[in-house]
Order: sequence, then structure tokens, then C-alpha cells
Amino acid sequence: MDPLLQTEPFWWLPVLRVFAATLLMGRAAWPWWSRCWRGRPDWGAGLWPAGGILVYLLAAQLFWRTGWMELKFVWMLLLMVSLGIIGHWVLPSMPCSPSRKKLMRKEAVRAFWIYAVLFGYWTLIRGADPGAQHTEQPMDVMWMRSAMVADTPPVRDAWFDNAPATYYADGHQALAFLAIKTGMPPLLAVNTGQIIWFALTGLLAFQAGATLCPGKARTRYRSGWLAIGFLLFVSTPQGAFDAFFREGHFWWWSASRVLQDSTSELITEFPFFSFYLGDNHAHLLGVPILLLGLLSAAQLIRTTCWKWPLLVPMMLSIVWSWRMNPWQTPTALALLGLVFISRHRKPGIEELKALYPALLTAVLLMWPARAPGPGMSVAWNTHGHTTLMELLLVFGFLIPGLCWGFQRGRYRSFRAWLFLLVAGMVLTVEVIYLEDLFQNRMNIVFKVYYQVWILVAVLGAVGWAQGCARPLRVSLVFQTLLCICLIPGTTYALRLTGEALRTSSRSLDAGTAEDGRTRLTLEIADALIKPGERVMEAPGKSYHPDTSQLATWTAGHTPIGWAGHQRQWRPGVPHPDPLILYRAQTEMELEALLLLWRPDWLVWGREEQEHVTPHPEWETWMDARADRVINDPGRVIFRMRAGE
Repeated sequence: MDPLLQTEPFWWLPVLRVFAATLLMGRAAWPWWSRCWRGRPDWGAGLWPAGGILVYLLAAQLFWRTGWMELKFVWMLLLMVSLGIIGHWVLPSMPCSPSRKKLMRKEAVRAFWIYAVLFGYWTLIRGADPGAQHTEQPMDVMWMRSAMVADTPPVRDAWFDNAPATYYADGHQALAFLAIKTGMPPLLAVNTGQIIWFALTGLLAFQAGATLCPGKARTRYRSGWLAIGFLLFVSTPQGAFDAFFREGHFWWWSASRVLQDSTSELITEFPFFSFYLGDNHAHLLGVPILLLGLLSAAQLIRTTCWKWPLLVPMMLSIVWSWRMNPWQTPTALALLGLVFISRHRKPGIEELKALYPALLTAVLLMWPARAPGPGMSVAWNTHGHTTLMELLLVFGFLIPGLCWGFQRGRYRSFRAWLFLLVAGMVLTVEVIYLEDLFQNRMNIVFKVYYQVWILVAVLGAVGWAQGCARPLRVSLVFQTLLCICLIPGTTYALRLTGEALRTSSRSLDAGTAEDGRTRLTLEIADALIKPGERVMEAPGKSYHPDTSQLATWTAGHTPIGWAGHQRQWRPGVPHPDPLILYRAQTEMELEALLLLWRPDWLVWGREEQEHVTPHPEWETWMDARADRVINDPGRVIFRMRAGE
């Protein structure tokens, strides 16, 4: 059986359904969303597609954590319908002037087109390379697949015998909830979820740039478009160089590894690289949440009197950051601190009281407590220091915009403090780092610089927009300098876009890279293996997508998946040895081991055969206790009989 036909003319139909579903979610959630953004002139109309996604995810999280909802399409649909009915017919209506209605319609239409264009663009890019078959993509698939079958908290680690997850699984759970709501099977949800996230990030970036920029509407919208460009499409200077001069399949990789410490290669990813790579990691999934906090901070500064719904987005930004990407939590907390500093007035008693219900809404997401993760300790940096020239090698196309971002106007104080926050983040990783399994500062530079990229992109967009709005002669100088930064900065994305558009075959199926027989095996296994069933297979190898496949692509779990990654997540925890089952030298020994491990499925394939030479009668002993669901020369999958 061949994989999904890549030349199928209607490969885009599933993602069209996803697009329509997210718009319907935005419409249903509007009464709730608008109450959280009463401090904005448009009441959040410019964010309404994002509102549907975020309100739905919040509601789904709360109902899932309290055990009131099963992870089934019908329950997800009922949840969204209920939110819409309560919002439109039960909540009291809010009086709205004709001028505000006109502004809201205008902003809503603009939000639709931004979301639609970015959604369609990333559909074309992802459709050219949909396979989840390189780097750490299988890891992200495993977390999403585990979240899709986690009817009760917490999300489980399918690569460690269904133990509670120690990795940042809440971001993958967001993709899982969206997959269930839109009716997407896992093979498609891997890509449709990322398409949603790309469009969501771009829409929030536009609004962040437009919100923080003072001046006329034209200037503010220019800032919004520039925020999308700098945040999502600009690369490191190395990326521009590679786009012009490098060849080869992975010519685009070195742009994300431009710095070197004395003991390690530092990761300097940027959003376009991360999205193109296709690893749905925590740092990428957390970007819209950080932008949500930035937008909420701007609203709270502008609002003279806080009501608790206005505080909900900020509280969610902090708590969701902790659950999705803990490295982002200090930044989210710092944004709240900058609100108090930039308002130039102390909050009143009523405003402080409004914090409590907003905080309660967010605190519900803290339950259950996160499973203990790998231990870290603060250490002084002795590995090396980043020079100004090296910073330019990472942020070279973004930094010039910061020079113009402090002109007079609304949010000037907040932008100044935000610049100091960025400078403090960069300086912090020069002084200290969090010592982990790698014993270097690779991770802290990676995670902190990624957040710096987001904040600097928005600040730079505001600066360029203000500069281009000045008198004609000065404006021409700014526009020339902007082109010098923006045009080379986007050559990386333009070349990769051109390569994707020239691809003759398209699909959204993450399994297209598998050969036909492997694909058929995984489809059969996924249809038969039930949630919670134990699969015995050889321990997986990190960055080898052909290992731990059943624990990755099905609802089952294995005693030990990618062993190298488990050493990162659970340092010092002993790993089980499932291969002992294959080493049994007598039928009685095999029987005893089966009683000890109690597997539901057992794989005898190439990986197992590389590690073990079994007894000549081993398969005969297994045949007496299990059925061969798959019986290929390269792979046999046994299903244990009931009672065996």
C-alpha cells in the first residue's frame, strides 16, 4: 500500500476545514474575548481569530483538568457550541457606539485577511515538506499523540512506560486539542497544528507592532506589517549569506548555529527557521503566549481602571508560559512588572482586588503540578562571552530598528523599559547560566535569545515605522536604511519559499516519507493499539525516527523510547531493559518474563534483531501465546492473547 498520493489534487481540503473551524471558533468566542480587551479601542476585534483559538484552548484545558470533558470530537464541539450560546444569548450585551462598530468591523476584516494569508502561505510551505522524519520531530509527535489520548491529567510519557511527563507537554496538548476539535488524525494534525500556530503568531505580532506604535493609523499599521516581517521572516545575517552562496539539501541549517563558546556550539534559532524545520518545540509554541502578554501589558497601561477580565490575558500569559515553556516565565512576569512601572501611578484597592479572580482563572491551569523535571543549578559563566560583533551575527537585521524606537508618543516609557529588559536578558546569560546535563550555556542562550528575538522584532518594527513617518527627506533616509536591513534579512525566507513553491508534489500527511510497507504497518497498529496498552520494542535511539515507532505513532506506550532524551528529562533514573524478553533461553523463562512485564504487544523487527540473537525456538514460543498481526520479513508484531 502506497502512502497518501502526493499528487492528489485535493490535498488542501483538510486544511481548508481546519481554517473554517478556527474562524467559527473565533466567532463563537467573540463575546468572551471582547470582554478581555475592553481597554482597546476595537475591543479585540483585530484579534478575533486568535481569540477563538485561545478561548477554546483555555476552556478545554479547564474542563479537561477538572475531569468534566472527554477528549472526543463530539465533546469538543459541544464545548465550543456551549461557549457560543452562553456568550451570545446569556451574557449581557455591551453598548457600542456607531463609530466603535465601524472601527471594529474594519479591524475584524483586516485580522481575517492577515490570518488567512499567513495560514495559506504556511500551508504551501508545509505541504512541500510534510514528513515528520528528521531531527526531533518524532518526539513532538509522541507528545501530541500522548496528549490526544490523555482523558485525565497529567499528559503521559509514552517513551517511559506512561509515567507523568517531565517535558513541556502543555504546548503539545494545545495542538492535540486543536486536532481533536477539527477532527484531524495525528498524521495530519502534526502539520495542521503548526499552520494554525504560524498564522496565530503572525496575527499577534501585527497587533503588537501596531499597538505599541504611536501616531496615525497608517504609521501604526506599517509597524504591524514590519513586526510580522522582522519576527517571522527575517533571518540571522548568516542566513542571508547562505541564501546567496550555499548549496545542498540542508544549506539553511548553519544560520541557526552562528556562535561558539569555548566548549559548545550555541543554538541561535529564529522563528522562520524553527517553523521551517518543523520541530513543534516548547520555545516555538510559547511565542504567541509571549505576544499575548505583550499585548495585555499595553492594554493595562492604557486602561485607567482595571476590571478582572482585562487582567485575564496577562495572568494566562504567565501561567501558560510556565506550563508550555518555563524559560519564558520570567519574561512574562517581567512584563507585568513593567506595567506597574510604566503606569506612573499606584494601583487602587479596587484594581488590586480585580487581580484575584483573574489569578484564580489562571491558577486552575497549574493543577495538577508539573512532574519533576531535570535538576538545574545556577552557575557562573566561565565558558565564554558574546561580543558585540557576535550579537550582530545573530540580531544584525533587527538591532538597527531599536535606535529609532524611543521617539515621543504613547507607550514611550514602556518601550524604554522593554529595551532595558532586553538588555538585561542578554547581559544575564553573560554572567550566569543554568547548568544542566550538558554542563554548558547552550540551552540558556538558545531560550533567552529566542525571546529576545521576539521582543526586539516588535520594538524594531515600531522604531522603523516612526522613522518612516517623519518629514519626507528624513523619511527617505529611514526607508533606505530599512530596505538595507529588510531585503537581505528576508532572502533566507524567500529562497526557502521559492524552493517550496517549485516542489511538484504536495501533501499534509506527516507519514509521506515512510515507505509503503512501513506506512501500512503503522496504520494497522494505530487502528488496533488502544490507549494505555504496553508495547515491547527495542530502546529507541535519539534522532532516529525509525526507532520507537509504535510508541510514537500509536496510542500505546513502551518501557523506554529514545534513551538519550530520557537521560535529559530524567537524569539518574534507571532505564528498563525490554530486550530481556528476547533473550529468554527457555520457554519457562519467557513465560515468567511475560508475566513480569505484561505486554499487550511485542515487536520483533530490525532494531530488535540488531541487538539480540534469540533462541531458535523463541518465535515458536511466542506463537503459542500471541497472534501475528503483522508478519513481514523485516518486522513481526505480536498481539498477546487475552489471559496470556
